[in-house]
Amino acid sequence: MAIVNLYKEMMAAFKPYKITERAIVFVSCSTGRIPIANFIDFAKSCDYDNDYGCVHIDPTLKIVGRTFWLARGWYDGREGFIMNKHPIKPSEESTEMSWYKEDGYNDIEEGSGLIYYEEK
Repeated sequence: MAIVNLYKEMMAAFKPYKITERAIVFVSCSTGRIPIANFIDFAKSCDYDNDYGCVHIDPTLKIVGRTFWLARGWYDGREGFIMNKHPIKPSEESTEMSWYKEDGYNDIEEGSGLIYYEEK
């Protein structure tokens, strides 16, 4: 069992990027938009078990800023946040199909995102 606080988990995901809760533009999930203040208040009081088992936080939850969004990630019931940064449009146009490899990519680092969580 790994009991974590949703607000602290969010702030731990923000910390490496020096993002604060003031950078949040909107929060949403499958049922619609969540007022930011309501989400922050609830997150501060929400302690949940993020360890293996059932998923407790809506997997469609997104915390969105101008340059980032936090999405939920999970594997076999273990859950946490994944930080996503908005991509920057390259100044040069790709002139070949360098983004496709028929043999597949073998040099990709493990994992496409990091899941931040607190362990006690």
